[in-house]
Amino acid sequence: MAVEAREQQTEPLHNIDVTFPHGLPGFEDHREFRLEAPPELAPFRILRSRDQEEVAFILVDPRLVVDGYSVAELNGQEAEWLVGAVVTLADQPEKITVNLQAPVVIDRRRWQGRQLIMPESPYSIRHPLLAG
Repeated sequence: MAVEAREQQTEPLHNIDVTFPHGLPGFEDHREFRLEAPPELAPFRILRSRDQEEVAFILVDPRLVVDGYSVAELNGQEAEWLVGAVVTLADQPEKITVNLQAPVVIDRRRWQGRQLIMPESPYSIRHPLLAG
């Protein structure tokens, strides 16, 4: 599994407060989040609304899922951004997917984020997590 083979590349960031000035698509009213990284869930992180804790997203570094994953909009400055792909859970592990077409990007200097919608990208919104 690609995630297991490369999980060492994910840096530990625990309980970081992140602001999304415009919210996230479908969750525009939620602007203050906490990025959690419980060690038992590594390499996954949880992006949880500070206003309503049950609003939460599981994120994974997309480079752990697809070799060479990049976000053109970051203009080669990926080191300044934390990039996470939203994971969609399913009742069967082989049906768990990752949205590689709309990554969540967080500025590491200001801890502000947004979700990029990249309709022209070569990536899928339902990429199997366990592919490859």
